[in-house]
Amino acid sequence: MFIVSFFFYGSVDKSKRAKILYLVIMFIPLFILSSLRSSDIGTDTKNYLSGFNSIKYADFDNVYDVVRWEVGYVFLNKISSYLSEHPNIILIITSFIALLGVFYFIYKNSTNVILSVYLYLTLYLYFFSFNGIRQAIAMSIIVMGLHFIIQRKLLKYLIMVIIATLFHETAILFIMLYFIYNLKLTYKNVLITLSSFFLIFLGIEYIINYFLSISRSLSYIDTTSLSLERGGMLFPLINISILFFVIYIKISSKGNDKKLDFFIYIILFGVLSSVLSLKIYKLLRLNYYFLIFYIVAIPYAVQFVSDKNRRLIFSYVVISVSGLYFFSRLSNGWHGVMPYEFSDFIQYIMGR
Repeated sequence: MFIVSFFFYGSVDKSKRAKILYLVIMFIPLFILSSLRSSDIGTDTKNYLSGFNSIKYADFDNVYDVVRWEVGYVFLNKISSYLSEHPNIILIITSFIALLGVFYFIYKNSTNVILSVYLYLTLYLYFFSFNGIRQAIAMSIIVMGLHFIIQRKLLKYLIMVIIATLFHETAILFIMLYFIYNLKLTYKNVLITLSSFFLIFLGIEYIINYFLSISRSLSYIDTTSLSLERGGMLFPLINISILFFVIYIKISSKGNDKKLDFFIYIILFGVLSSVLSLKIYKLLRLNYYFLIFYIVAIPYAVQFVSDKNRRLIFSYVVISVSGLYFFSRLSNGWHGVMPYEFSDFIQYIMGR
């Protein structure tokens, strides 16, 4: 993959054809690894495959009662079961949807698609999709709607959010992004944001308990999970580092760009959501909704560095830091993706 990136370096962002070709070439191995993984790869994969088997044998009349998942994801499982009885069929379909949405997002919005794909991998967003399948689909649908936010097409963006919510209820929260786009980046607005966050932080248990009382599919959230185990502190650190990095570029370049300010707000919310996860660990998953925007936000910010040599240095800093973050997560067994092994799906197909 790095060889492919090196080959396309310098041409991919200048030619539409080269950009599409590069994204297709990168899409294929990522899709294969995700869709053909065994049930042991990904900490929640077994649960999802077990749910698929339950849905497969259920009648349509009561299919929504056999698992506590959102209706869109349950429907997708049921339809998939008609294509094949092998449980990997749902991994094939969900992997395709999640990756397609992210790669479309990169194609439409990134100023440096090679760096964006690299960040998608090194910020561990790709491997998160091995674990949080429903949320990964919801995230890909949300980011596909970014250009609707920029073009101020509220109805189209709302449709995207509603579709995403059919796969993960938390996606409904991201209606707010449409209205944040017009919010000016001023000390007053930042202070209001931080003050609001402080109030949310104080009452987060009550807020979570309320949502749990009206939701079937958010039962994995436990308000007693107050520990920092499994590297939870690393999330605030990486989010804060990215925030300071982008703000430094904005200040040093004296850039007055509405889209850059929007990305800074998204990163700020990412920082705040990661801080919330220090109080309730399971809320860490919310951070991924913001984190996925970083793969476009960071390259967009770097382009504001006018000096070519400084821009190159900044790019190397991003590559190095995110690479270290990736290997730190991988070495700690984050999301249970190593050692990798394929499923028996190919043998199943060949043996039919």
